[in-house]
Amino acid sequence: TGNGSDQLSLDDSGDGIASTIQLSATGETGGSPAAISYSGMGAVNVLGSGQTTLNLDDTSSGNDQSPSLTAGAVTGLFPATVGYGNLLSLNVQLGSGRQTLALHSSSAGTTTTITSGSGDDTFNLSGTGTASLSGGLAGPVHLDGGAGTNNLVVDDSTDTSGQPVTTTPSSIDGLGWSIYYSNLANLS
Repeated sequence: TGNGSDQLSLDDSGDGIASTIQLSATGETGGSPAAISYSGMGAVNVLGSGQTTLNLDDTSSGNDQSPSLTAGAVTGLFPATVGYGNLLSLNVQLGSGRQTLALHSSSAGTTTTITSGSGDDTFNLSGTGTASLSGGLAGPVHLDGGAGTNNLVVDDSTDTSGQPVTTTPSSIDGLGWSIYYSNLANLS
């Protein structure tokens, strides 16, 4: 990549070989951030420059899936894990099947946007083990349920701090970073 707006698309041949992509800030400061798109089969690790956007596109899938997102990895969306770090934006586009997505944490400095397809989907936001959700949300999260009857379930029961949580028709505040949502039928 050089100066200006960069886009890198990874189209895996299905050989299952893991790839690591590391981007430096050199060449990205003069223009738009680099964008990386992935819709392959092999494991990949994307280490950004802090100005990098990673687009994970599974819109061609009609399968029911249960992907999981943490600060640093996406599993269950593709046959192999997609690792990431030091991103400006992580954009995940889900397929049209019934999605049951688990979001356990988000990365500092990274805006995470998850857009679902036409299936009836559930977004489960919770910590892992004894770690609270509020302790794991280090960056803002945007959820768009798309078409269908979609549910958002937020569980921060492991947090004992007693911090106030505020909900509006489009956001939840008080869990570390804000969670913004749209096209949801139910919030619990």
